[in-house]
Amino acid sequence: MSELRPLLEGREKAEALRYEHGLGAAPIRDLVGLIERIDPDLLTVRRPMPGGPDAVLLRARGRRLIAVNTDGRLMRKQRFVTAHVLAHLLFEGADPAVTLHVDRQVLGGTTAVERRADAFAAHLLVPAAPLRLQLGGRDPLSWTHEELVVLSLEWGLSMRGLLWHLGHALVLSDAGRRHLASLGEPTLEESLYIGSRAGLWELVRAGRSARDTLGWPRRYVALAAAAYDRGQIGEEELRRLLHDEDLAADVVELAGMVGREPGRHRWGEWRPGSDERRGAE
Repeated sequence: MSELRPLLEGREKAEALRYEHGLGAAPIRDLVGLIERIDPDLLTVRRPMPGGPDAVLLRARGRRLIAVNTDGRLMRKQRFVTAHVLAHLLFEGADPAVTLHVDRQVLGGTTAVERRADAFAAHLLVPAAPLRLQLGGRDPLSWTHEELVVLSLEWGLSMRGLLWHLGHALVLSDAGRRHLASLGEPTLEESLYIGSRAGLWELVRAGRSARDTLGWPRRYVALAAAAYDRGQIGEEELRRLLHDEDLAADVVELAGMVGREPGRHRWGEWRPGSDERRGAE
């Protein structure tokens, strides 16, 4: 069966991006970091938006911003949504007339544009080759619910996204497709339970802690921390800027642990978006 054009375009773009950035076939642990390397001017924000869409891509004041909804969503879903929106940016973002794109629910679209974005996200997070190595040589009827949940945790891909991916990336019989459909998507609690019993506690905790959280662009956090180090802002202003008591406390604590008093430079200053350092002032 030939690959539909939107799915082909999404897959090829994801494979090209993986090759360009030397990702091989390994899981992408730092998706936001990858996005910032692809487009240093693109900002990614994660925040709870109850009743809102999965994600929004917008252009304002010459910058582009991806806003990902964390409301009740595990990290795996946030990752798929982020990769899906990245596809819209890579395929359609060059059009200056496109100032706003809203994805109310990813994997729910039937248009060519949405299916292309879904294919890109799936292949970026989980290349087809390791899927074929791990599952392709077995009868799909032998795939268990538990092993697929573990696979989704290990690769950082939502279970729904993984089931969609398997149905398109592998050649399945009608019986195999029916079995895949019968597995369904576990609840958040079931998914975390299975992962914990498989010993994936680090991934389980990371997934749980990502729900309902606020995540700023790295550049923004780095600039706020640098301003604190230079003594331009105090702890109260730092907390106000970050809206995250724990994050602000970490910035202050780490500065104290290395003996870096606000207003004094000990090693030189790192400029967000660059690997360069400049001497202490």
